[in-house]
Amino acid sequence: MNDDDLQVEGSSMPYRAKMTEVSKLLLTKEQLQGPLNDLATVIATALSVPHAAINLLDDESCWTVAGYGMNITRLDRVDSFCHFSLETPKILEVPDSLTDDRFKDSKFVLQSPFIRFYAGQPLVGSTGSRLGTLAVFGPDVRALDAGEAALLEQFSRIAVGLLEASGAVSSVRVTEENLQAQREFSNAVLENLADGVIACDGDGRLTLFNRAAREFHGLDANYDLATENWSTHYGLFRSDSITPLTLDEIPLLKALSGDKLHQLELVVRPTNGVSKRILCNGQPIFNSSGKRVGAVATLHDVTELKAKELELLETNQALRSATQAKSEFLANMSHEIRTPLNGITGMAELLLDTSLGGEHREYVEL
Repeated sequence: MNDDDLQVEGSSMPYRAKMTEVSKLLLTKEQLQGPLNDLATVIATALSVPHAAINLLDDESCWTVAGYGMNITRLDRVDSFCHFSLETPKILEVPDSLTDDRFKDSKFVLQSPFIRFYAGQPLVGSTGSRLGTLAVFGPDVRALDAGEAALLEQFSRIAVGLLEASGAVSSVRVTEENLQAQREFSNAVLENLADGVIACDGDGRLTLFNRAAREFHGLDANYDLATENWSTHYGLFRSDSITPLTLDEIPLLKALSGDKLHQLELVVRPTNGVSKRILCNGQPIFNSSGKRVGAVATLHDVTELKAKELELLETNQALRSATQAKSEFLANMSHEIRTPLNGITGMAELLLDTSLGGEHREYVEL
């Protein structure tokens, strides 16, 4: 069997057919490069990684059609991590490339960008063919948890929807209704994420406020609300759950000012709901020319986790208190027992100095 006829696991299409489909997408990628770059930014923010890339692979090359934190546009396929990712049934995760024989000698591990962590999710088209990968990577050893892996898989479906919509426009093979369906699909994926995703444009106007974000805040987004009123309107408080966030403490606005946020803790106190303890990641959004055009933030609910941590802390404190009480009790009992025993021992010694008979003396000596 040669490479032209090689089947990809999970696909009924050979590489040759897939390559033709990829070639068409490569001709039209510019049409959706803006939204794809925005998607890469959201992915990097949600997973708190410095690099994210949406790649298309043909038989010779790995083409980065959109990305965050990187400028590479083409690699030889055999040199790329994505070559291995595309041939993996699901996600390929490399927690530490230096311990993986496939990658430890790669120039991208030993030189910039010094990749230690990599995770790649195959991009599977509507026909079942594998078009490329959605990859995240960075210089630090780490691993995705189950929720992050699920997010990467969901984001890969959005990427495929956008790519196929772009190809549809170029080839004039689908109607405007089909394109709208692709957009609705992408929106539906965002709406079904467990994490909140919010975004704003360069002027601080909200542009995205998904279902999870609405549930956390207990209300719909007010796209015309001035930023000065966000803290009060959306019930934003510091981690003490008492102090309202000031304007310059609001995560999305901090990201808009250029900050990158990682695991920033805050409390959302909706007027008609239950308070939520939130960990927030965020960063600015830049266009292809490097101009800052907005910001994005993700919200992860850790209310139950923090409650369990507090319960565990209280349990440990109770155990320490019980251990201390036990130690004090044993010390007191030792003293109480030792005091009368000392008296008995002294009396026995005095008796031995008297003229006791043989049997009585034996009892005392015992």
